[in-house]
Amino acid sequence: MDSITIDAFAKINLFLEVCERRADSYHNIDSVMQTVSLCDHVSVSKADSIILSNNADLPNNEKNLAYRAATSFFEYTGIKKGAKIYIEKNIPVSAGLAGGSTDAAAVLKALNSIYNTCIDIDTLCALGAKLGADIPFCIKGGCYITKGTGDVFTECSSLPDCFLVISKMGEGVSTPKAYGAIDDMRASDSLVNKSSQGIAAALNSGCLLSVTNEMYNVFEEVISPIRPAVGIQKKVMLSCGALNAMMSGSGPSVFGVFDEISRAEAAFMQLKEMGAQAFICKPIK
Repeated sequence: MDSITIDAFAKINLFLEVCERRADSYHNIDSVMQTVSLCDHVSVSKADSIILSNNADLPNNEKNLAYRAATSFFEYTGIKKGAKIYIEKNIPVSAGLAGGSTDAAAVLKALNSIYNTCIDIDTLCALGAKLGADIPFCIKGGCYITKGTGDVFTECSSLPDCFLVISKMGEGVSTPKAYGAIDDMRASDSLVNKSSQGIAAALNSGCLLSVTNEMYNVFEEVISPIRPAVGIQKKVMLSCGALNAMMSGSGPSVFGVFDEISRAEAAFMQLKEMGAQAFICKPIK
């Protein structure tokens, strides 16, 4: 096999708590991540050097996680070759949906396949973790409780069948600044740590309403005040019948969970009319 095209799926955070800052300056997290059907398409073929291109005016060099993933693969394997990589972007950029991480994960999986290196998934995850905290989850896919820096996984039941509307309006958010704002609020005792145990139990019960009742994202506390579009999008989704709506990751994207396609379509249309990047998708189990 000399080439392959992989669907690089986005993720949403059904639950996200930021815990203590570590000695290495990263933060521990307590999160539940879910793969969704919104995806980029990553095409990879054998070449003599690393050549990256995309349809979204993104960097095609070391500033791109996908490029760094390819570099890491060849350094690890010692293969004196390269890859031609094309990324068809559909996932909004800088949105809290792991768009860059999932492309990097797809590159690692694609190179492992076309060069027939038979690297096991745990080793691929370890390679990915050196590049970005969300990459190991994107390699695995599905639904997991993730702790540590996002490198400790406990599998749990996926989000029950439903329809998801994902929307992004306005500028992206600096993730380091978002974490810094969380630290400041913790220092003032204005935030109390929450646990993913409740939503994990709800997922295992298979009750969609119970899951949506347990959704939580600590970043909403600091991002919503500086990105009013977050609240606007949530209001649209809830008014159209979403069981719940919440920001994903450090934002500013928002997702709504719907039990009927007609309600999801109504929210999608309203958001598109408002100029948002909006998508209807489903959870990937």
